[in-house]
Amino acid sequence: MPRPSRDAACLDALMRSGGAAEVAVLAAASSRSAVRACLAAGHLVSIGGGWVVSAGLGSRLREPPRSPAWHLLPEEWSAQWPELLVARSAVAASRRAALAGRCAALHRGWAVLADPASTELATPHGRKARNLPAVLGPTTLVRRRLTAEELAARVTSPVRTVLDCAATLPFREALAIADSALRAGAVSHGELEEAAARRHASRAAVLCVVAAASGLAANPFESALRALLVGVEGASFTPQLSVPTSMGPARVDLGDGELRIAVEADSYLFHGGEQAFARDIRRYNALVAQDWAVLRVSFRDLMTRPEVVRDQVQSVVWARLSRR
Repeated sequence: MPRPSRDAACLDALMRSGGAAEVAVLAAASSRSAVRACLAAGHLVSIGGGWVVSAGLGSRLREPPRSPAWHLLPEEWSAQWPELLVARSAVAASRRAALAGRCAALHRGWAVLADPASTELATPHGRKARNLPAVLGPTTLVRRRLTAEELAARVTSPVRTVLDCAATLPFREALAIADSALRAGAVSHGELEEAAARRHASRAAVLCVVAAASGLAANPFESALRALLVGVEGASFTPQLSVPTSMGPARVDLGDGELRIAVEADSYLFHGGEQAFARDIRRYNALVAQDWAVLRVSFRDLMTRPEVVRDQVQSVVWARLSRR
């Protein structure tokens, strides 16, 4: 049994590494017998590939906390979330892979519409994928021609992340991530268009997402709503449209200035306070006074009754077109 001081040195080295490290690094700071003792005691969890994480990070992989999504109030954000990011990055390193898809987007701090159900990894072509320990929880592997920079960073590039999501996710989720990347300044629209033009796999889906993407959308709720309204005939909705009113400029989440239709993505997070509620009422009334039709959509209805929301907006569009 290694001396307690060696065990402590092993755990100290792990903490200095952020809770995840290669076994060789810990052994150099203590001893291999100390690493084995810490594993046996449950202080360390092996994730394979010569890597270990702390017991706390291992539990985050098994039971991931909810991400600090745009629609959660700050007090609902989990303090465990940063630990999950570290743990997922360690998983990528242990597989000599890179975080991909929604995991890559979250790692870069982009807001997403829905959390990934697994750790999403991209592995280089030609590299044999090793069996993954059960401690990692669900894991999804895809093959990609990864660059040296992506492997070193343990995450796919911003452009690749956006295009991969566009190719594999439902349109509303993919658009939310593309909008988030543009809003964060991580990519430009020109970069996405250039890369999409060279893409062969799922080309139609990728081009559709890139064409619709906009950094003007405030959050994934608005992005998903705009994705739904792409299918509305006879209208063209602009995100965060500024409308002149008698009370000054009124900004609407989605607006068609020609038809005078505004569609609002209403959530408690941004409209729950008394002052915000009163301000919204004044804004809506100013719009209606200028012959604008204002439709308010809740997040629950958007996610569970999208057909109803789209049909209601379509009905208003047809009514406006019939007045011409």
